[in-house]
Amino acid sequence: MKNLEKDWRYWVELTNKMKNGAKSLPPRGYNESSSDYEARVRAANNSGAKVLPRGDNEGSSDFEARIKAVYNTDTIILPRGDNEGSSDFEARIKAVYNTDTIILPRGDNEGSSDFEARLRAAHNTDTLILPRGDNEGSSDFEARLRAAYNSNTIIPPKGSNESSSEFEARVRATYNSNTIIPPKGSNENSSEFEARVRAAYN
Repeated sequence: MKNLEKDWRYWVELTNKMKNGAKSLPPRGYNESSSDYEARVRAANNSGAKVLPRGDNEGSSDFEARIKAVYNTDTIILPRGDNEGSSDFEARIKAVYNTDTIILPRGDNEGSSDFEARLRAAHNTDTLILPRGDNEGSSDFEARLRAAYNSNTIIPPKGSNESSSEFEARVRATYNSNTIIPPKGSNENSSEFEARVRAAYN
């Protein structure tokens, strides 16, 4: 999975493109047999969601489970991720039934409890929730998940240049302003960052 601190914009742009783009069927993937592709075509004809090709980490049973799930949701289900066990993938598929937003696979920094907490949070929001970031301690990640319950805006993970108090201030500002606020930049001092966060309220 891409580095979340540096590439969170990638996930935002990708998911927006996938949610808002035309419902076109991606061509047959290099992991797909002819029967896999035919199953995906049938699923696409019976779902409002774009059905993605069989992924690098998907065994036959994983792919079949995702195809079956597509019949019951209009939300895109991403293929099984690098860090997902079968039970993780199954839990993510079930979680998709309770939200209108894409749920990203288990992240590089997520333990089982982190991943489960993010799935629970996804039940209460239609906003993309990014996996636990490289610089997020347990309390940082928990704070971001709590804010996500009632936020309509994506909250990027804690950045490497942010103290816990600066991260908390950014999370609060995002929650109250419904504006995506990027993490503190490497060239920003504390006063500049504080000014940017305050400006989000306006």
